Amino acid sequence: MVSCTFDCARSFPHIIGYQGAGLVEAVGQGVTQVRVGQRVVAFNWSGSHAEIFAVPEHFVYPIPGNMSFELASTIPVAFGTAHDSLFEFGRLRAGETVLIQGAAGGVGIAALQLAKAAGATVIGTSSTGERSRMKPAPTSWLTSRAAKASSASWGGCVSRPIVDRRRLERRSADIGIL
Repeated sequence: MVSCTFDCARSFPHIIGYQGAGLVEAVGQGVTQVRVGQRVVAFNWSGSHAEIFAVPEHFVYPIPGNMSFELASTIPVAFGTAHDSLFEFGRLRAGETVLIQGAAGGVGIAALQLAKAAGATVIGTSSTGERSRMKPAPTSWLTSRAAKASSASWGGCVSRPIVDRRRLERRSADIGIL
């Protein structure tokens, strides 16, 4: 488990939500990458469930005209979480192998795509009913049968070691995994 905290000043009333998509209604002084009327997806630590969502320019990304606002609004957290997990905390590099548990969920599908794009060998697990959601994903190999969350169930699913435990311990000890 990774334990991270951040200091986020809260004001009341506090408005929940941290990702959203829509049309830019106004821009502040010094904003150069975003224009009024542009279709965007945005992220910030709170406030996306308000009628108007104000965010720093570096948390705003253009979206293509053929992408719905509903779809675009799911991207920042799923792909941001997957990216941080794989590259910031996991330090994944091309040629390495990564096991993604829960690969059929939003963050899991994002992790499959990012890891494969980075040149990793991807192993994804999911329950039997969810596995069909992963078929279009660029997965190198999927477990041959569903695995439950408990470690005891792994015995029948993995027939060979896929991770060098000593290497994992060395690379993860400084961030609190294991």
